[in-house]
Amino acid sequence: MSILKNLIPIFTTIIAVMLINLPTLNNSFYLDFAIPLIYFWIIVNPNSFWFVYLFLLGLFSDTLSNVTLGIHSLSYLMIWVLVIYFYYQRVMDTLLGINIVSFIVITISYFIYGIFAYINNTLQLYDLLFGALIIFVISMLLNMLLVLKK
Repeated sequence: MSILKNLIPIFTTIIAVMLINLPTLNNSFYLDFAIPLIYFWIIVNPNSFWFVYLFLLGLFSDTLSNVTLGIHSLSYLMIWVLVIYFYYQRVMDTLLGINIVSFIVITISYFIYGIFAYINNTLQLYDLLFGALIIFVISMLLNMLLVLKK
């Protein structure tokens, strides 16, 4: 049971990375479903991910998305660092604190994506903003599950 409990976060984030490449509403919105799941699993169990796994997951996401290697790795590692920092600073003891940290993490992640999308001229700003909004709503729903679990 313990092994299965440790594998669930890994399998769900791998599936989320694979969902990034599914066609969306008009094939231009960028929805990184791995962000709210990584965020969720780190809060549930701060030891559920090693930074090496997140780095490799980011490289896997980069190869599937056909973007510059390291973009998703940088984003996922940044999520890990920020969530662990805020977790141990006891900022995330309330739903408001969890949602504020979630907003910060998603904003920085999509800012990283936006810089590289601007350099490569692949996505428009409104596509990134709409994607970030959808991911934030998904993250808020997962955050409510966290609060209900406690």
